[in-house]
Amino acid sequence: MAQLPSTTVLTEHLGYAPISLIDDVINAVNEILYDCTQAMENVLKAHYSSPEEEDEIELGTAKLETLLENAVDKCFDKYELYVLRNILTVPPDLIEGGWFRLEHHKGIDFASAQQSGQLDDTLSRLQRQLIDESRKTRKLQALNKHVHSARSLVEAYRQSIAFLSDPDDAQAHHALNQVEPLPDMIRFLSAKLQEIYVKLEALHRDLASAPVPKVTPSMRDEYIDEFTQRAIASAGIVSTDH
Repeated sequence: MAQLPSTTVLTEHLGYAPISLIDDVINAVNEILYDCTQAMENVLKAHYSSPEEEDEIELGTAKLETLLENAVDKCFDKYELYVLRNILTVPPDLIEGGWFRLEHHKGIDFASAQQSGQLDDTLSRLQRQLIDESRKTRKLQALNKHVHSARSLVEAYRQSIAFLSDPDDAQAHHALNQVEPLPDMIRFLSAKLQEIYVKLEALHRDLASAPVPKVTPSMRDEYIDEFTQRAIASAGIVSTDH
């Protein structure tokens, strides 16, 4: 019967991971180390207050702190290995034999629990596969619809020009001969239409951006306009008031 590993059992029993206890001890030692080097630096600066001496004190205490940190790391690496192997551990044979078990683990078959986890992983994997397949199916359906639409357009176009291939229609046969070769003629007409479109767009932009010139009428223009207005009024078309 499968069992939980030793680290998991100890974590549940203690309420924290065994390695966290070792980290707390190492952090406490490092804090004491930093307090000692800071106190030493303060004492030395109190006796030697010149700028040059203070720089040497800071440099010396920094070097001392580095040496102490290396010593602490080296010693507590051994401490960590010893504690994890000999103190905060449960022999695997006791767990595998069922001799060591927490109170709330009684009656639990961890083999079935692990199998349930494997089933969950399998279900998640199959669910992702179904989502991918569904996405691919939607893309294929959209592509199939697009292809059918394109085929319908091609068929409608083919039927609209079917009269050109009618051997009994002399007029269509004559028109077809006039535009052969047909692909070259289509490309030529397309290029010409594109050229005309570009010129029309340029003309439209020029007309839209060109300022309207202000024309000042000459004396002759004013005389002709007045004479025209009188002639129209005398004919009874409009009144001179307009």
